[in-house]
Amino acid sequence: MMPALGRQGTTCLLRAHQGANRAKPEEQVTAVLAGALQTCLALRKELLRELKVPETGWVEVDTEFGTGDGGDRIDLQMRILDPKRGRLRRRVWIEVKVNSQLDRGGPWRQPQLVRYQEALNEHDRERRDLRKSRLAVLVRRADELEWSQINRTGAGVVYWQALADIADKCGRELAGAGVGEEWHEIARRPDAPLELANLDTLVWFLENAEAKTKDNERVPIVGISAASPWTAKHAREYTAAYQALNALCSLGKRMGMELEKKNRLTEALETDSGLDDEAFDFLTYRSRADLVRKRGWWLGKGHMEFWLMPVDHELDEIIPGPHIWAGVTFDEPLRTRQEWRAHAEREGFGLDENEDGRLWSLGVRILLKEALGTSKRPGEQAQDLAEWVDDKLSKLEALRPPGSRLQSLSAER
Repeated sequence: MMPALGRQGTTCLLRAHQGANRAKPEEQVTAVLAGALQTCLALRKELLRELKVPETGWVEVDTEFGTGDGGDRIDLQMRILDPKRGRLRRRVWIEVKVNSQLDRGGPWRQPQLVRYQEALNEHDRERRDLRKSRLAVLVRRADELEWSQINRTGAGVVYWQALADIADKCGRELAGAGVGEEWHEIARRPDAPLELANLDTLVWFLENAEAKTKDNERVPIVGISAASPWTAKHAREYTAAYQALNALCSLGKRMGMELEKKNRLTEALETDSGLDDEAFDFLTYRSRADLVRKRGWWLGKGHMEFWLMPVDHELDEIIPGPHIWAGVTFDEPLRTRQEWRAHAEREGFGLDENEDGRLWSLGVRILLKEALGTSKRPGEQAQDLAEWVDDKLSKLEALRPPGSRLQSLSAER
């Protein structure tokens, strides 16, 4: 979900993004980056410092700028102007790459960065007072680089991870948030400054934006996460997380023992949420809770499970506190009847569907503390949670559309 943006001025960034060719992820991320650079002085300064360009003048940002050499276009141009006279003082050209390689050229064509550097040199010769321009490439991984081109041109290299960390640092400073504190909530308020809102959108895009492949699969465009520096607070929380996870695993195993008394087969499973969130998967306890005698059950292609989760990613806004989920997951997404899905939702079950409306899972979740009630002892807590899981799964087993003789969930829609 795209974060809510503060102020109408954020259209400076969004119009650039919307104008980009949505079939080309590099143009999308370039447009979002350009919008953030145009409005955020702190981000410009930090990026230029990363490129060892000691400039403090006004900066104009362009995308898809013609180099003057045939049909070549540089992804992003920063024109540094004299703050008093407004005259051009230096150019910075940045070639943006996401999961693609630099053009190596051919028998009659120079490599990509060599062509760009030669074009920059031509521009620099137009005026004697121009300072030497800077060429750089922005990449996600080192294996996307042609190091022979880097060495030949002296081009700077910036990694998306470094850029995300710079944007996070600038965001925290602008919001007045301390190290490790959340600044995105401040950036999404209606009265948030434009530069802060655009920084938030840039970080969101780098972390969450996706593109479709030719096979209609969704993959991250950049897919990196900004992170605050490691602090003493993180060290304390890391140790506490180990202790909490031990307690959670012990609770999950005890629940399994209680569910086995209710004629259910339990088995701890590796968590693969599909969320591209390793921390969530590491901290989640997942267990099977199938019926001992499953034959003839109308959800024959599904598996009953319960999950103990640190947060609930399925909600529009993450509610603090661990959650428990009980439901059914499917080996392959199933087609379902529209009336059945509506009936399941009326009965309180949430549905996880893919883009084609096929069902990955259905179940119910609440805060863990609500399911625990007033239980204090480990054995009592396991019993109470097992009762809750068994009750929800039993209701799911009995779920039928009103007045229907439906025996299989996999009926065509």
